[in-house]
Amino acid sequence: MSPHAKTSPLRCPFHEDHQLNDEFNASLDYLPGHPRIKLSDHENLFGFILQEVWSEDLESMSGKLWWMSKQDSGNISPLHRQTVKGRQIIVSEDPRLHLVWIDNRIFLKPLPRYLTSYAFWKTVMSDPSIHDAAAKLRKAAIGYLRTYFYLIRYESDLRIAQDPALGLVSADVTWSQYCQFSAHFNDITDNEVSGRYHYGEIRLTRLNYYAPFLLGKSHYQRVDYQYRAYFARIQGKSSRSRWG
Repeated sequence: MSPHAKTSPLRCPFHEDHQLNDEFNASLDYLPGHPRIKLSDHENLFGFILQEVWSEDLESMSGKLWWMSKQDSGNISPLHRQTVKGRQIIVSEDPRLHLVWIDNRIFLKPLPRYLTSYAFWKTVMSDPSIHDAAAKLRKAAIGYLRTYFYLIRYESDLRIAQDPALGLVSADVTWSQYCQFSAHFNDITDNEVSGRYHYGEIRLTRLNYYAPFLLGKSHYQRVDYQYRAYFARIQGKSSRSRWG
């Protein structure tokens, strides 16, 4: 028996009739939204997709993420609530920053067009040539998709997501279409997603604190503002103690 024969069949997280992108067809020779990524170049294609959805740092720390975040994959505030909290949404294409927040900012990765294509899931994501990488690639992609069920719960959230300054979701998607597309995302269980996506939002200051112990790095992600704010607080306390 082939060592890859045990790979379980992929369950596409949405119905074909509810896909948001139908560009993926026999005449297309590149990944939708990424003309430089050719479908015929399998090694580069799968390497790119893995880079898009898999965070090695967070996955390696997934067993300890409860130190840094609530152990709840639904711990994700919808976009309108992010605004109520006074948070600025910062677009980042880096999956390791998706749902990471600090002070009044939260980083979010836009929803790639190809992940909203049924044909993509049934062809590329089911390609037997990805064998060993298949499980983690699919689990991370499904986990990432599920986060958008929580980020966009109301029509007002979709309007925020489609703001040209953010472009989290394609501007031509209607509220009805989005609801049909994401209807079953809430049915996705933690067993179907990678370890990082057993959690929702994660505070950057905590990731930076534990990075030396868990990653062997001086920090997880350096944000200049974080250190300016820290020293400003220290300076403020010093001034109050000196003059108070």
